[in-house]
Amino acid sequence: MLLAATGDVGGAAAAASRAVAEHDRGAMPFERARTVLLLGQLQRRLRTKEPASARLHQALAVFEELNVPLWADRARAELVRANVGPRRTGDLTPSEQRVAELAASGMKNRDVATALFISPKTVEANLARIYRKLGIKSRAELGRHMRSPGGVSCRETPDSRGALDE
Repeated sequence: MLLAATGDVGGAAAAASRAVAEHDRGAMPFERARTVLLLGQLQRRLRTKEPASARLHQALAVFEELNVPLWADRARAELVRANVGPRRTGDLTPSEQRVAELAASGMKNRDVATALFISPKTVEANLARIYRKLGIKSRAELGRHMRSPGGVSCRETPDSRGALDE
């Protein structure tokens, strides 16, 4: 996790893979599942979505078997974000939905970034995609669109309020 926090996502994924191998030698299923969840998150960030999805499904199965609902919910939220299926072009992802809601509330990009633990550049990139998908050109239009009946459509997900770490 420290390697990922310092920007070395590839190194973090390699370390997590080694940690999973070490967990395979012991009898601590919860700790192994937490490490597998971390590995899936890192693989998703590296844009290797199929392996990430497989790891996240593994972690979810263990968390459900151990009856640990908070960790199972966390794994489900990661699975949503690692979704490898087709997307309908007009729908916002859960991440885009959160950025749109905060931006429409009047927050500045820097404040949105701070609230979601992402960079201001990531907020800008999300807003560009949101504007393109919704066919709008300004934050004022976004605010009107969000307040209109029906508002912005978001892909249906089990948990579209998970943390954003892109």
